[in-house]
Amino acid sequence: MTYARAVEVPPGPDPVLDLGRVRGSVEVSVDGEFAGEAFCAPYRFPLRGAAGRTVRLEATVRGTPAPYLAEATPTAWAFPSQLPSGLWGPVTLRVPSGGQGSSGGSWAEPGADRGEGRPVP
Repeated sequence: MTYARAVEVPPGPDPVLDLGRVRGSVEVSVDGEFAGEAFCAPYRFPLRGAAGRTVRLEATVRGTPAPYLAEATPTAWAFPSQLPSGLWGPVTLRVPSGGQGSSGGSWAEPGADRGEGRPVP
């Protein structure tokens, strides 16, 4: 699932995008350019060259095969804690000392990838 949002980045030092809690691996891009990827915490990505601009951030979260295995095959190895995947946040834009921190806002409500919530535009 891909979460996307345009963000006004304050001028000053380049900020760090902190995705908070993520279940799965994630790839982040800024204005369509690769910014980083991670498969475990911390899910933090420096946004080089983004200061003082409005940028489009995208985070693509890839879940584990556990939900598929639980539905498609009878297995005792897909545990309930492995079934959810997605971006829970909180998503924040952290500005290094010398600048003001600001929140990037919420990209998604918990459960958005399971049909229990909805991605926030």
